[in-house]
Amino acid sequence: MFYNPALLQRGFKALHNIDWLSALLPPCCTLCREPLMNSAALCGSCWLEIDFATPPFCQSCGLPFEFDLGNQCLQCQHQQPPWTRFSAAVRYTDKSARLITQFKHNQRFTFLPLLAKWLLFASKRLPEPDLIIPMPIHRWRMLNRQFNQAALLAERLAELRGTPELYAPLILQRRGYQKLQRGLNPAERQQNVAGVFHLNPKADSLAGLHVWLVDDVATTGASLHSASKVLIKAGAEVSALVIARVNGAFSKT
Repeated sequence: MFYNPALLQRGFKALHNIDWLSALLPPCCTLCREPLMNSAALCGSCWLEIDFATPPFCQSCGLPFEFDLGNQCLQCQHQQPPWTRFSAAVRYTDKSARLITQFKHNQRFTFLPLLAKWLLFASKRLPEPDLIIPMPIHRWRMLNRQFNQAALLAERLAELRGTPELYAPLILQRRGYQKLQRGLNPAERQQNVAGVFHLNPKADSLAGLHVWLVDDVATTGASLHSASKVLIKAGAEVSALVIARVNGAFSKT
């Protein structure tokens, strides 16, 4: 059966594109409910509490440093992740987590422009891409959730850059219907995503191309590791780009 996640997502997004709560009620801050003069997602106070990812941090995994330790943390010096560069827009704190959760699980598409701008900010640290590829989800999860948050973010990011032609949602695919990563320990996360990603057999060659792999949150890095290895095996160079990074070292693979 023909399955095109980009077309499916576009249809679901059109059905749910109206934020009825915001349309019926006066605008207010997403996090603290403080009334706002416009439809901005955050008030000034909550904006100041967003912990944006700023140096010093490890350029390979985004681990924040208390003081400048160079380009890499000790773990990445010992074992380089499969991707070349990593960049996150914010630290995964209570404030950023609530914003991402509202977007991801409550279909608050009005947050998409703000989150995509955060990704654009984080992407300035990466080499220029030839393709922007979202982390895929399985077709049954797509039908259940009705959209892939990573694909929405990657598409909007490509548009903000003025390079919509680089958005490539069909290249990387996911096989099998695994349990959600949420709630699993690091070892379980690695096992849960082992071997689940593959290239679309109809995709053009990736040899020599630099790819941005986009996701919403990096917790242990397990999904990014597994997906990156597939792209690299196909000849691509990969940079990992996420909205938020959970604090702590990534899992060893």
